[in-house]
Amino acid sequence: MDNIILAFILLMPLYGALIWSYFYQKESILWGKKWLYKEKVEIPYSTIRYMKVTSLISVIVLTLFIGNGENLVPTDDWISGKIEVIEKVKNNFFN
Repeated sequence: MDNIILAFILLMPLYGALIWSYFYQKESILWGKKWLYKEKVEIPYSTIRYMKVTSLISVIVLTLFIGNGENLVPTDDWISGKIEVIEKVKNNFFN
């Protein structure tokens, strides 16, 4: 439980950046690049939609990743179970 809270606290800046890019797509696309253009930049609607969708998906995946934090590290039982399955498949395939 402590690991989940620590991961959430450490990943808050990333959450902030993703939420900011979800609500302010044009600013996040041009962040650090506005000085390159003298005129106003027209960003295509498809690019804005892509930024919005990827930000939303990233927030969802990151939340699932943190929520499943206890199960991210494989245990010895899990590894030995996978090795047994691989051995059975190999023996059945080559025999």
